[in-house]
Amino acid sequence: MSKKIPYEYPKEGTRVRVYWNLHRDCFSFQSTESGRVIAHYDRCTLSDAKLVVRKAGNEKVRREGKKNVHAFAVGFIAEPDSPGPFDADILESAFIRSITYNPYKYTSFVDKDTEEPIEAANLVEMSSVDKGHVTVPFMTAVD
Repeated sequence: MSKKIPYEYPKEGTRVRVYWNLHRDCFSFQSTESGRVIAHYDRCTLSDAKLVVRKAGNEKVRREGKKNVHAFAVGFIAEPDSPGPFDADILESAFIRSITYNPYKYTSFVDKDTEEPIEAANLVEMSSVDKGHVTVPFMTAVD
């Protein structure tokens, strides 16, 4: 896991809330116990993940045209050496979907291809992709 700023990566099994931080171009990890940001990284894998979009936050973005933190994944930090979405054994039997969220277009996270809402997944892999002039989040769900 590469670091964006000097935080210790949360331990396996830690329950966290993870969202894309527009100001740091990385994912911010919040403790679900304290609500405090405990790390910033450009990738992670969560198990037993729920994908949450707060209705009031979504409505505020649409009304004001200004983004705020209202969409995130909640789950448990997966073991760094555990099979991830791109592990060959998982790929053979898993249902893998790319996930997206646009507050101006959707009210939930959706499958990028079908635009069907996605509320949860066994594993969610989050990473960032450098597009030259901007870094964007990339999410994959494995069921």
